[in-house]
Amino acid sequence: MEEKDYKINGMFCTACQGQVQKAALKTKGVKEAEVSLLTNSMHVVWEEKSNDKLLEKEIKAAGYVASPSINESFENKRKERKKELRKTLIKLVSAAILLLILMYFSMGMMWGWPSFSLIANYAIELALATLIIAIYYNYFIVGIKSLVQLHPNMLALVSIGSGVSYLYGLYVFIMICLGKQTSGEVYFEATGMILVLVSLGKYLEAIAKSKTTSSIENLLSLAPETALIEKDGQEVEVPVSSLKIGDIAIVKPGSRVPSDGRIKEGYGHLEEAAITGEAVPAFRKEGDEVIGSTLNTSGSFKMEITTVGKDTTINKIVHLVEEASNSKAKLSALADKVAAIFVPTVILIAIVVFLCWALIKHDIPLAINMGVSVLVVSCPCALGLATPVAVMVGTGKGAESGILIKSASAFEELSKVQAMVIDKTGTITTGHLHVNHVSLSLDAEKDAILSLESLSEHPLSEAICLEMADKGAKKGKVSLFEYLPGFGLKGEYAGHRYMIGNQELLNNEKIAVDDHESEEIKNEGASISYVAKDGSYIGFISLLDEIKEGAIDDIQSIQRKGVQLILASGDNEGSVTYLAERVGIKTFHGGVKPEGKLAIVKSLKEEGKIVAMVGDGVNDAPALEAADVGIAIGSGTDIAIDSADIILVNSSLHDLSSSLTLSHKVVNNIKLNLFWAFFYNVIGIPLAAGVFYYYPGWSLNPMIASAMMALSSVSVVLNALRLKWIKLEK
Repeated sequence: MEEKDYKINGMFCTACQGQVQKAALKTKGVKEAEVSLLTNSMHVVWEEKSNDKLLEKEIKAAGYVASPSINESFENKRKERKKELRKTLIKLVSAAILLLILMYFSMGMMWGWPSFSLIANYAIELALATLIIAIYYNYFIVGIKSLVQLHPNMLALVSIGSGVSYLYGLYVFIMICLGKQTSGEVYFEATGMILVLVSLGKYLEAIAKSKTTSSIENLLSLAPETALIEKDGQEVEVPVSSLKIGDIAIVKPGSRVPSDGRIKEGYGHLEEAAITGEAVPAFRKEGDEVIGSTLNTSGSFKMEITTVGKDTTINKIVHLVEEASNSKAKLSALADKVAAIFVPTVILIAIVVFLCWALIKHDIPLAINMGVSVLVVSCPCALGLATPVAVMVGTGKGAESGILIKSASAFEELSKVQAMVIDKTGTITTGHLHVNHVSLSLDAEKDAILSLESLSEHPLSEAICLEMADKGAKKGKVSLFEYLPGFGLKGEYAGHRYMIGNQELLNNEKIAVDDHESEEIKNEGASISYVAKDGSYIGFISLLDEIKEGAIDDIQSIQRKGVQLILASGDNEGSVTYLAERVGIKTFHGGVKPEGKLAIVKSLKEEGKIVAMVGDGVNDAPALEAADVGIAIGSGTDIAIDSADIILVNSSLHDLSSSLTLSHKVVNNIKLNLFWAFFYNVIGIPLAAGVFYYYPGWSLNPMIASAMMALSSVSVVLNALRLKWIKLEK
């Protein structure tokens, strides 16, 4: 199986998007295809190896152009969009000038302005309309091609509407020139107005769409162009693009970190707000990881480059935001179904409207006016843009606050979440455990405990290792080491067999535990690691973990949003009970192993609830995968957790509450966009068809109809842009 991205040229509306997707899925070997109207791109999943030529041929047959995306940077895409906007503006200004002259001659006689004879005026109007058609000839090529292939798109509506107006005007002009009639209405100004107003709408829409990516642009603007590296004992300034893994970079006060890495020497206070949303500069010292593009406000340090190019945190965030904007929410399914039959239905309605008015009023100009108005007032674009623009702005807004959302469906599901299973360590608590009590002889056992615990990456092990090192312990050789997830660890040291872990670990080995003293400490919220040597219990080590600042308020905020919180932790029942009571969570489970969390998630889903799982993305991966929404508590550079739908870079419960707020705002925005897109067409088409012509006397001419069409897509995009001003709780 291979996944690949492609650029698509020639798409103008949802019908185009659907046609490209159909053509792609018809291609032999294509398993899945996701097309984005917003970014003019397509993501394809091939069953085996990709076949670009075959895919390009199928897409070309449908009337569009596909080409592989060769790891094009966001910056290059932005430059290409600006170039296209410039070309569009030049064509628009040229056509608008011609239209103004055309309007002068079409309205001049009505207002008594200086003009030529009727034939001369019509000849000038014909020439000007022809020039405007020449400027937008590609509309007619794409539109007519889609009609011939029986898959009409928005440009088919525009082509028929402006083409019929032009051809009818040409017919009247020829009849007058031949002397077969002395006067008659021509619609050359309608031809020009339709094309110019539709193009104006597409131009305004493109500008508004470009603003949806401003969050990404703000992130990328932080990236420095050069880096100071240490080479042969000298400081050398090099382009960031030339950095390699293993290079040693020097970061001075007031400069930005050139790429992701690890501090080898020195310290700094780093402003990470653009990545994590945390306003206060973070202190980073030797051994700490640092994120590229963050600002070093004070201190200086040397760092080893560990990540470059597309794998850096900034570029991963940009990729996630783009990926999310290309995905589809379930809400858009109805719009997609409507869009698939929208344009053919509108063409059929326009023909029926024309025939009805021609038969009822025997007035061909009026019938043409009504039929053309129906064609140009209809707007499938608004339906296609309703979801992706809101998702793009929403994901960008989230990225600014350290909330990374991987897909549109994640937004939608999170807004409906009823139950949330939440881990304890690192989520509600800081995860920075410290030893507060030891009931065994450290002088005799500290070396063995350090040697064994140093082979585990569990937070309890890290805290115990720090304590043992502080007591002067030395690491030695361990044999037969075994890590047992959810229980603890085993191993041999200096000829003795050790077991360190929870009470269940020792119980399984039939080792009796004197837990009278440890039970009292458990009830105070401590985590207990029991120690056995050569089959006998020798004591325990208790550890405490502090509740995160503001966690209690954040939990209350989440619960006020109507979400049931369930605390599930591998820690003992006593410490979990103690913590749950302190933070106000009523449902809790202690001593839960990874498969236990998975069972809790499945049980809640069986009750018919929409379930979210919040965890660290490693031990909690099965539960994160099984939940309707998986939310991983990340940290700094840890943003590519495969099993999660949403990643909280700042490891903050506050951001969890904010992500719920953001999801509700985005989904409400999508619903409003879809409502207006449907409502606009439901009202606009009957109005253009002349349903209200006799009473109360309302009707549309093609020029007003084309202006309405132009504004409908723009209004959807502008509504989505309101999300940029959402204030997430700080």
